[in-house]
Order: sequence, then C-alpha cells, then structure tokens
Amino acid sequence: MHPDVLGELGELAQLERALLGPGLSLRRLFEAAGGDRQRAMLAAVIPPSEAGARAVLDTFIKAGSGKALDMARKRQAEAVLVRVIVPLAQGVDPAPPTRALLAELSGGKIQICAETPQCAAVFKGEKPLVVARFLDRVLAGYPIANGVRIDLASPLFSSSTEPPLDLLTRFESLSGGPESPRCQAFDASAGAALCVDADRAGELGAAIGYAKTLGAMDAAGLKTRDAQRIAEFGLNEARQNILLARPSRRLLDDGTLRADISDLGFELLASFAETTASRDGLERAFAAANQKEQCAEGSDVVARLLPEIVDAFGDAGPDFTDPKRMLRSVQDAGWGAWPVLFARTWPNALIAVRERLQEIPPAPLGRTCVRSKNGRFEIETTTLAQR
Repeated sequence: MHPDVLGELGELAQLERALLGPGLSLRRLFEAAGGDRQRAMLAAVIPPSEAGARAVLDTFIKAGSGKALDMARKRQAEAVLVRVIVPLAQGVDPAPPTRALLAELSGGKIQICAETPQCAAVFKGEKPLVVARFLDRVLAGYPIANGVRIDLASPLFSSSTEPPLDLLTRFESLSGGPESPRCQAFDASAGAALCVDADRAGELGAAIGYAKTLGAMDAAGLKTRDAQRIAEFGLNEARQNILLARPSRRLLDDGTLRADISDLGFELLASFAETTASRDGLERAFAAANQKEQCAEGSDVVARLLPEIVDAFGDAGPDFTDPKRMLRSVQDAGWGAWPVLFARTWPNALIAVRERLQEIPPAPLGRTCVRSKNGRFEIETTTLAQR
C-alpha cells in the first residue's frame, strides 16, 4: 500500500485497531521509519490456532473460569502475528530507521538483541536488531535491503506478565507467502492491494471472538452456570466466522482487490477465482472473450447489473436459503465476517437476499463493469470523489 492511499482509506481504522492495537497504524509505521513514498508498504496478518483458542473457551464452559484461565496462561503462544515491511530510499542505511521505528512505537523502551542474552537465546535463526514491548504486544525490528521489517505478535489472552519474545519465533516457520492458489491476482504495484484467504480470515475472526468472550467473562467476575451459558453463546457467535467461510456451494474464492487514486476518486478492481459451481454461468453471462462484458453507471449498478450478477451465479446452496438466518450469522460474526464475505462468500449472501437487492442504498459509483476472464470473475469500478 502506498502512503498517499493510507490517508484516504479511513475504513482501515477499525481493522488496524483490531490487529495492531490502539496507537498503532500503518501510516504511523511508515512515517516513523521515514519511508520511501515512491514505493509500497507491505503487510501480512497470520491468525492464531482457532482450535487452540476454542479449547480455552470450551474449558470455561465445561469446567468454569479457573481452569480456563490456567489454560489461557499456558496457551499464551496463541497470538495474532503481523508482519510489516516499510520501504526506504535506495542506499539508506536501514539500521537507524529500524531502531527509531521501534523506539517510537514503544516509548523508547527498546533492547538491542545482540546485547540481550534472552533475545540471543530465543531467536535461533535470523536475529532482529532490536526488540520492544508495547502494551501486551511484542515487536522485533530487522534491517533489510532498502527497508525495515517489523514483526509483531499480539497474544489472544491477556496476562499480568509481559508477553514473551518466544511469540515471535513462530515467524521462523513461515515462508513463501500465501499458499497456492491464493493471491494469484495480487498486484503490489497498485496504490493499495488486498488479498484475503477466506479460511484463515474465518479462523482469525473466530479466535479473536473466543478471546473476547473469555475476557468479558473474566472481567465481569462471572463464574456461575449462567456465565457458562453466556460463554457458550459467545462461542457459537464466534463460530459463525468459520461457517461463513465454508459454504456448502462454493461460488468464488481468492478475493483480491486493487485500488488506485485518480482525479475522479478511486479506481477499484476486484478479482475472484471462479469455481466449478460458478464458471459456466459466469462465462455464459459475462465472458470477456465473447464481448459479453456488462457495464452500468450510477443507480443502474444496483437496479440492473447486480441482479444480473446474482442470476449468473445460480443456486446459493442449502445453508443460504434463509435470508434472516444469513443476516444474523453475519451480525454474530462481527467485523470478521467482512473479509470472509469479500474473499469467498459474498455471492451466496447476495443470492440469499435477492428479494431485497433494491433496498441496497445507492453508492457514489461511476462506471462499473463485470467480466469473466481466464477463470476469474472481475468487477471494475470507480468511486466518485466527494467534492
């Protein structure tokens, strides 16, 4: 993501707070490091173990808060991982910006890894230049060629002790980027680009939901059977993230978005991998090779084009036949539902509410075109600038 786009995408704020914590933002990371404004900043989010987080809440439901809290402490390694790469200008020594960035993010409380025995012992492979703690998060900074790499680990379950550096060692087993065939249309040269793995996004939303439920129970001091029933309700709500990510009839996958700024506003291109369940219908309706690309503008996008898209997908599957149930599932899942819907399940959701499509409020859209091309379904549109 380029820095000029960061200031325009206010919708990122809620996601940033959830993943990075209060006081941290992608823009702040960029500015603190003195990033190169001609190059994009890269960020990746890795979920914790959904099964591990669920086991803690299951223990609360079955055995009460004491055992659950003991298990949570033992599972402190369950953490959300975030990696950010901030670009620097060619030839800039990355070591000073690395130290300055972590000092800024931690209030100056950084440790030089080479001078800290614990740090040297924890990192068996590549060792960071500096490490730091911020609230309940732990960070490590690495000078890299023409950039700074920041690794951040945020424990799911709060603790009275400082988060251990060991949380960051999970990064050592991760390499190579998203698993194929994920992110096949990702374009890092865009003003902003996003690729979402629906399965991992569902696990992330669910795990955070489990942790929030347990935290709320503990903070309220609820230890009765009523509290356990509330916890079971919270577990089922958080699980909606997983269910939304696994529709019985998968219509799309590998949701990817690129955004660029123009004088008119944003130019957006969303691209999705078609599946065996959707390919024939989409190609019949929108095959670019057969000049069947369909376009609309303004209110005509919702009034005409959106129903045509829904019709091309056909059946949503048995788990998306009840619109009220679907909407409740999205509501229960919370913010985690949105990356899942974007990456995979939005066609199923739209089909479920096809009778209410005309209730969708008009958006400030310019020309919007849809096409089926090389096994991918693309939606290209402009959002008009508010002047």
